[in-house]
Amino acid sequence: MKHLIRIIVALMLAVSFGPLQAQAFSGGFVDGVVTLTKANSPYTLTQTVQISRGSTLRVEPGVVLRVKHEGVAFKAAGSLELLGTAVEKIRIESAVTLFETAGDFSTKANFKATFVEALGIGSIFTDLNQGQNISFSDSLFMGDVNQKKASYNWLSFCTQCSFERNVFNGLPGFRFWVFSSSGEKVNFTNNLFIGNSTSVFGFGDTHRNGEWITTEGNISLVGNSFIRFAKPVIQRHDGSAALVLDGNYFDALGASDVSKIAVRDLSNFPITLNAPLTSPSPLTPAEPQIKFPTRADFGWKFKGSTLEIRTTKLTASGDVINILIAGKTYSTSIYSNTNQVTLRFNGVTLGGNSTRKMQISSFLFSNELGLDETFASCQSLWNRFDGGIAKASTSKNKGVKPKKKATVYPVGYAAN
Repeated sequence: MKHLIRIIVALMLAVSFGPLQAQAFSGGFVDGVVTLTKANSPYTLTQTVQISRGSTLRVEPGVVLRVKHEGVAFKAAGSLELLGTAVEKIRIESAVTLFETAGDFSTKANFKATFVEALGIGSIFTDLNQGQNISFSDSLFMGDVNQKKASYNWLSFCTQCSFERNVFNGLPGFRFWVFSSSGEKVNFTNNLFIGNSTSVFGFGDTHRNGEWITTEGNISLVGNSFIRFAKPVIQRHDGSAALVLDGNYFDALGASDVSKIAVRDLSNFPITLNAPLTSPSPLTPAEPQIKFPTRADFGWKFKGSTLEIRTTKLTASGDVINILIAGKTYSTSIYSNTNQVTLRFNGVTLGGNSTRKMQISSFLFSNELGLDETFASCQSLWNRFDGGIAKASTSKNKGVKPKKKATVYPVGYAAN
């Protein structure tokens, strides 16, 4: 009788309250059905989200997920549903790796993502266990050039894995191990691949990088666009049937250029380039113009005519950073890629009475900083402007000869 009462109470709670609404969700284990809502967004993930077998994590349209740890963002033995819409996309920021499977042959892990923007990520998948059903559509996956590059987005034993109308840029490529005899199949339809993959090495007897697709099994590639690539983007490593590339666009390369598009390592079966498109399919998404999240971890200081910007995890060593002040662009390269990065821009002038903003931009961010702030004390101003500020280049100090050169900045001088 007691067991019956417990069951009735559990059913009443389920009917009354429905799925658990996660309010202060930061990761950890998911048991049952949990929903992340737009009303409680953004969510900051400080640990891996682990979805247990038979459980489901649903993410509503418009939710923002900010990954603040170095591990995998989502590890699933159950189901992960990222259900964005064209109007309200789901945004995931700065994951080292997005997804990891924890299913097996008896209980498949399920991943469904639609209208997701994943920005500044290292890789999409790492596959340590087998068993998954995957459906990704209408989403953007943009790599972070500062992340450690993975060898591949590794996926094995995919049961009906589908990728439709997605954009992949600056990421490691996909490597599949698929057994067609078991009904496993991977479909890539109308996706956009930009540049070469960032995989650190190829697979097989001849090591290469740059391939977006490395396949061993039953895979369909139809209507996709590969643009701005410099190396073959598809590798057939092994398998039991011919690989037919049907109606894809390869930057206007023709059927005679198959060796520039696809390579074969161990398989004796042919690779056929069938009916290549002369322009991208209208069903393939256009290259997106993404506005990345503004970074808040900047510190800046003037030393005469040299501007120093300090930040963390900016981008990769050697990348060019630009700043725009009063219509003039200054550029510099990062010389350090540690936890604290210092950028030095030489010869910067703030002359002119209307200079109030400084625009900083790189591959993965865009920041606008105010230059016309007021300072509470002389010391706080000197902390930002090493030699103080002057009204004009002809200004002269009436006191003791200054030890450091002042930054000429009329607006700042007037404000303080």
